[in-house]
Amino acid sequence: MVVHPGFFTKHELKFIEAIVMYINENIEADIDVQHTLEIFGIKYKDSMFHMNKLINAKEIKCKYLLPNNHQCSRATKENGFCMTHANLFKKNKIDKTRILNTEMMSQFDEVLIQLRKAREIPKLIECKLIFIRGRDYLYDPFTKTVYDFHTYEKIGKIDKFRQLKLYENEF
Repeated sequence: MVVHPGFFTKHELKFIEAIVMYINENIEADIDVQHTLEIFGIKYKDSMFHMNKLINAKEIKCKYLLPNNHQCSRATKENGFCMTHANLFKKNKIDKTRILNTEMMSQFDEVLIQLRKAREIPKLIECKLIFIRGRDYLYDPFTKTVYDFHTYEKIGKIDKFRQLKLYENEF
């Protein structure tokens, strides 16, 4: 049994996918994620698919910053630029401040190092990485405690309404 392809909008399908993934990760239920998603007509993508997409996205796009402060969306052809911006770069017509530093954009290695350090601390083994107001935190789903990502100090708890309650004036 499969749901008709036009029955759900793409936003509803994303919501259904998020629910199925949440159930798979957080609730001990014996479900076949791939089969469940296929019922709704959703192509199954494992977590590494999304990670690879994030990593490769930095290398595929042109590294020129457009005037509206968005990265050029064309594919790279030469030296990390699309053909248009590569030709302008050769002619020295591109301002150096408009070139994105992809190493600065990707903090992936730093995040891995910090997560490895967190894994060495026994009480933080089951923590998850979360982002609140642009900062990185570690969240322990069992104790509902939130730790600072860099210092591993307790900063607060998540209440039953999924709101962060700080121990002291943190912000």
